[in-house]
Amino acid sequence: MGSTLRALAARLTPTRTLGQRAERLRAEPDRGSHAVEYAIGIGLGAAIILALYASYRSGVASVVSGWVFQ
Repeated sequence: MGSTLRALAARLTPTRTLGQRAERLRAEPDRGSHAVEYAIGIGLGAAIILALYASYRSGVASVVSGWVFQ
């Protein structure tokens, strides 16, 4: 009988854990939003840096510097 109870407990534990996790997420719905905002900001910053570097490598830098420093 002991092994039957252990098997039943092993089957119910993940369900109980998932239920508890769902309850916690419902209680705090905005949890993790800051991490997403930071990731978007870092991604946009990297895209801008790559775009500036690509324009520099393609020779646009000389054209732009001609506009600015005349």
